[in-house]
Amino acid sequence: MIYLTDRDRFEAEKLCRYKSLDEKVVVVGVTDLPMKSATEVRRRIAAGEDWQSLMHPATIDYFREIDGPARFGGAEADAYGGEGDE
Repeated sequence: MIYLTDRDRFEAEKLCRYKSLDEKVVVVGVTDLPMKSATEVRRRIAAGEDWQSLMHPATIDYFREIDGPARFGGAEADAYGGEGDE
């Protein structure tokens, strides 16, 4: 199974090529999310700032499952939405 985003033409080209090889492909809709680097996500986690707005909801759930925020120095509260996000 191959996961791609719907972000740009490069992803669309990869989709066509994988399908031509009879690969199973899942396209994850992310066009409504801001485009940020992983470095920015890690920086925000470490600083205790909002990082969830930069990720797809399914990615946030998985990231929490693997204790991702703690790996980057974020406090437990940051991992689960921070203050007022309960």
